[in-house]
Amino acid sequence: MDTRTADVQISIRHEIVGEEAEQLWAFYNDIFGPLNEESPCRQSLHHGDFIALLGSAEFVKFVARDANKATLGFTAFATLKEEMPLMPWISTEYFRKRWPEFWGRIIYVPIIGVPRDARALGAGKELMLQILQYMREHSIPLIGFDHSVGNIPYLPDLIMRITNGKPMGSLSKRKELDSQAYYLLRDQYQLPEE
Repeated sequence: MDTRTADVQISIRHEIVGEEAEQLWAFYNDIFGPLNEESPCRQSLHHGDFIALLGSAEFVKFVARDANKATLGFTAFATLKEEMPLMPWISTEYFRKRWPEFWGRIIYVPIIGVPRDARALGAGKELMLQILQYMREHSIPLIGFDHSVGNIPYLPDLIMRITNGKPMGSLSKRKELDSQAYYLLRDQYQLPEE
């Protein structure tokens, strides 16, 4: 496909169910499933959780497709609130304590999925610009996301470059909130040094 003429179309969805949900699951799992072998922290949702997220009206979904309706990318996000059962790893208390003046206007993005072969087509860029436009239209000042440094270590910088100077505004003042380390200790009596 000629990347210079690729036409990326973004649709906004609030609920995705049935066959379309299963197709998006296959798309998502092809991207993120293999990453689970590369990190001790699970890099993808389980099937049931992903399908529940797609069916939840609390999550806004953007789907990027080409002119032939083939899926090029997908993202989902939600406004943080007291209970986030579909994102149990997120401490909403953390956000509420640190940014009380913005509580109810902070979105969190648990999924930005674009396969390697579609990145050159601009699908990821278009998804990020749509999120930024959504933020502006809904007066959302803060956006959070997490990612594995082992997967795409440059993701925060990439997002900043994509959104910098766009007509609807730009994201600025990136701040790493936390990091988590995983360790494996060896019992030298059972597994002596080689």
